[in-house]
Amino acid sequence: MRMSTTIFLSYARGDDEPFVKRLYEDLTAHGYSVWWDRVSMPARRLSFHQEISDSIRARDCLIFVVGPMAANSEYVRQEWLWALELDKQVVPALRLGEYSLVSEELKSIHCEDFRDDQSYDVHFKN
Repeated sequence: MRMSTTIFLSYARGDDEPFVKRLYEDLTAHGYSVWWDRVSMPARRLSFHQEISDSIRARDCLIFVVGPMAANSEYVRQEWLWALELDKQVVPALRLGEYSLVSEELKSIHCEDFRDDQSYDVHFKN
């Protein structure tokens, strides 16, 4: 995965949060500044939606971790749509399910296949 240096992770907790944690740790270990809600949420002085939109605005790139729950989550959809509206780079990463879960608006963007843990390192380097 080659992208800008500041990243927002968009995912659904019910899909595969351990994968998102691994991705977060690997990205930060490679020098990226990554916003992940589990470690990056401020003290809640703003509304949840305001914190999310401000965080997306402050990042260069959004990684959309695709799985069945993320594909059906209106919150996740709002995150990557907001990123697109702000002309941010959006990178889909398929973790669970099939490529058909990637929304039509993102079909023209290359989507790395992270479904097989054995191939994680290969796809992470792309």
